[in-house]
Amino acid sequence: MIRKGKRNVKSEEENAFAKIRMEYLVLLGAFIMLMIIGGFFIPNFWTEGYQKELFKRAAIVGTLAIGQTIVMLTGGVDLSIGSLTMGLAVIGAVLFRETPILSECPWWIPTLIIFLIGALTGSVNGLGIALAKIPPIIMTLGMMTTISGITLVYTKGFARGGAHPVIIEFVRVSEIIGIPSVVIMWVIVTLIMWFVLRFTTYGREIYAVGSNPIASHFAGVHVKKIIVIVYTLAGIFAAASSLLYLGRVLAPNLSVAPAGIGLDFLLSSFAVSVLGGTTFRGGEGGVIGTFIAALLYGNIRGILVALGFGTPGILIFTGLIILMVSVIKQMKIKK
Repeated sequence: MIRKGKRNVKSEEENAFAKIRMEYLVLLGAFIMLMIIGGFFIPNFWTEGYQKELFKRAAIVGTLAIGQTIVMLTGGVDLSIGSLTMGLAVIGAVLFRETPILSECPWWIPTLIIFLIGALTGSVNGLGIALAKIPPIIMTLGMMTTISGITLVYTKGFARGGAHPVIIEFVRVSEIIGIPSVVIMWVIVTLIMWFVLRFTTYGREIYAVGSNPIASHFAGVHVKKIIVIVYTLAGIFAAASSLLYLGRVLAPNLSVAPAGIGLDFLLSSFAVSVLGGTTFRGGEGGVIGTFIAALLYGNIRGILVALGFGTPGILIFTGLIILMVSVIKQMKIKK
């Protein structure tokens, strides 16, 4: 009976991984087809320079989406991740260029401050959710609004400062064997997180918490600790994405939507995570799917921009992705 049970568990795991691999193949197929289509409608789409630029932009969203993916794997959600990304980019520009003491320091000191702010903000989210029992959507919504307000007060409502030359060099110019350094960094970080989620106890506990937090608690998993850690990581990835974004745009424009700043980053992180196979109910998905989905999403956005679609069209497209993928996932569950 025990052997039979083990065989059944192993068979279920193999079926689950086979399903995941099939989803990845579908995403890759869609990406390849999109590349072919883009080449026919957009001049210079297949050129090396054009593709490098698309990959650089995908790296920014893809890095941010890793943080959102990890949070969603626990069954949570981070609505503050977009505001945090934009807020840190704007604040970073001021630290690098307009703060007398810091602007004269080595570039890594303001960079470290940005990462510390991101980690602290994420940990506050995690502590509020894990210890105070505040629902993730309420906690992160409050944090999103708070960050938007603090950023507006700090910058007086308009963008100031600019990126440090080292950040600009890394994001815009630096390459290794012809591949943009920012893309290589994104690949390395994705592989590290894939290894952590797939082969470590911590990674298995993340999936366990997302699948059944109560059963995980009785099994000896420190659920509260896991929740605090994943939201802290989300803040760190938001900080990394903010620096990459700052290096690309040099001085970010501070646009305020009704939902706060950084709405585009928030929606993109959701769209990429969901498109990559991570579900809102937790315990399902992974960063490899997020990586492939970021490439697909980045190319689609690039095509839309090249064809003349503005921000409204991109927002409509992003919303439709989230809705369509969620509906398809729900239909599969019912079957």
